Amino acid sequence: MQTLQDLKLSGLGISNGGRYQHVRISGLGKVHGDIQGETIKTSGSASFYGQVETKELYTQGNAEITGRLDAQLAETSGLIKVEDHASIKHLINRGSAHFIQGLKAEKVISKGNLESESEVEAEHFQASGLVSINGLLNAHRIDIKFAATSYIREIGCDRIDVRMSMFPFTFLREMIRAQFMGERNTAANKLTAETIEGTHVYIEHTHAQVVRGESIVIGPKCEIELVEYEGTLDIHPSSTVRQQIKL
Repeated sequence: MQTLQDLKLSGLGISNGGRYQHVRISGLGKVHGDIQGETIKTSGSASFYGQVETKELYTQGNAEITGRLDAQLAETSGLIKVEDHASIKHLINRGSAHFIQGLKAEKVISKGNLESESEVEAEHFQASGLVSINGLLNAHRIDIKFAATSYIREIGCDRIDVRMSMFPFTFLREMIRAQFMGERNTAANKLTAETIEGTHVYIEHTHAQVVRGESIVIGPKCEIELVEYEGTLDIHPSSTVRQQIKL
């Protein structure tokens, strides 16, 4: 059985890709062509001009992948951009992750910025910070605590819980605003969606055209054009629902 070699790029390094045991890029590294590795670790600035396939991907700093990404585990901090489709079993994002052709995963944990130009599919989607998805977010369970204005075009799930949560810098900003202006502007942060559909729905600080489900709780500071529900509907006094229909 052939033993695969390791690939190490440090400083200013360039490789033509290939199959490796472990890949380590530090500094400014470029890989031209498809690459496979048991583990791939990057720090600094790494550019992959092709497909990336690995069991474990760890990125710090900036990482860009022009092709498809297939990984069992991806842990990212800093900025990562994937231009083709990404298939990641378990994604942990602690920085800014940008997916051009969408993301498929079993579990997503994002503590920072997560953006997708296409649909995102996961069993469990958990995010705090900023979320921007210009497509369908489809998951069995969705937990979002946003600290900045977020946008998801469509949401489909069994159970969804959306709340506004302040990061420390946001809390400090609002405390200063309250001290010198006499008010807190928490209404500026909201989630905007066209359609939200789930069996059990709890949302707050959300603007949506349609919310549809079996058990729905409209929490504080929501603006909803239409709610369609089969079971129960609770609406917070500070929220506005312009039309509600019991199915």
